[in-house]
Amino acid sequence: MTTEHLHADDYPLTIKILTELLARRVVSGFVPWSSGADVDWLALESCGLSATEMATVEIANGISIIELCGGFPGHGSVARVIAEAVENLR
Repeated sequence: MTTEHLHADDYPLTIKILTELLARRVVSGFVPWSSGADVDWLALESCGLSATEMATVEIANGISIIELCGGFPGHGSVARVIAEAVENLR
């Protein structure tokens, strides 16, 4: 298992998504801390989440990459399309 520490200042959206999804249960692969969270993406894949919960983990993983790189590619159009897709799934 490869656990990485996601610092709260660098990955606020990723931590918020995972905390909202996983805060009420104990799962292998996610340990929240006051400074952020320890995340093992591979462990989360095999911890018994439902298909929609796993999709949410995948979205959080993608968001973590975007946060690491400083934002979405392009001039915000990609972010708007993603936000629209998520809103339409509510």
